[in-house]
Amino acid sequence: MKRDRIKTLLLAEALICALLALALWLFEGDAFSVAGFPGSAVGQGLSALAASGRFGFALAFTLYAAVILLPLYALVHIAARRELKPEDALLVLIAFAAACALFPHGWTAYWSTSAEALFPRLAWQWLIFALLAGWVVLRLLRRFSGGDTQELLKLFRALLILAAAYFVFEVCFAEFAGLFSAIDALKAGNSAFTTDTVLPAATDITGSKSLVFSYVVLALRFAAEVLPTLLAAATAYFAIGLLDTMEDGAFTQESAAYAPKLAEWCVKVLKLSVLFALAVNVLQAVCAPLILSTSISIRLPVLELCFVLAALLGARLIASNVALAADNDLFI
Repeated sequence: MKRDRIKTLLLAEALICALLALALWLFEGDAFSVAGFPGSAVGQGLSALAASGRFGFALAFTLYAAVILLPLYALVHIAARRELKPEDALLVLIAFAAACALFPHGWTAYWSTSAEALFPRLAWQWLIFALLAGWVVLRLLRRFSGGDTQELLKLFRALLILAAAYFVFEVCFAEFAGLFSAIDALKAGNSAFTTDTVLPAATDITGSKSLVFSYVVLALRFAAEVLPTLLAAATAYFAIGLLDTMEDGAFTQESAAYAPKLAEWCVKVLKLSVLFALAVNVLQAVCAPLILSTSISIRLPVLELCFVLAALLGARLIASNVALAADNDLFI
């Protein structure tokens, strides 16, 4: 897959995830709407089908069986292509977890929004994602151990694409959903304060300004929290470009020119993330009497520092490797 197409897909993913988080916030409005997605949407769809009549009930039951059998179908397909490994047994557990997450209780009243009925389903739903993530990681580790240089480069490129997609999803769906929840909490807290407290008329203007300023600070805090993740997605995308400069597993002159730029990018984005977070912290401390909610983040970017150091060392090693190869060619 070419880098231009990867960029287009990442931008499309960002837009879809942001719109989806916004839709869940606007149209459902309950505390479990985002956490229960996509299981809640699937469950409500099955309930609507089952309540529509005999044909709808049969279709709902068929779709329920299809969801459960999908991991087992993948297992059979994998067995036809290669020998099954111990980690493939996780696909059976995924099918069992899907059955428990979507188990019909009468179908017509399938998906209850009460906490007593919803929490067990949420547990099974997130277990599905945990099992799937574990299966992917174990499969990758096995392929890493037995792959040659070319295969490892292909896997590394695919992993960078997956990392960029995950970072985009985390920001544009999970973090956006968290922002909307924080907005609701801030609005609810302000409503409770104004309801329980009788304010003078002259104070109403100050209170409204405080609420608006609190929203501004909340947005800045959100930007400071998601900026490192967005920049990590961009870094993964640029790192794919470095892999594309290699030929037959060897670095080229283009690699030697690209690697220092990537290392310089890593240094700049880490500085930007740290300075922006510090600026938001300073703003919250100075304006604490004027805002309704403060959250000072104390974060030591150890992993990011390790990545920057690895990028700098890699750039120098690549430059040295290319220069040595050029000297050897000249000598020959």
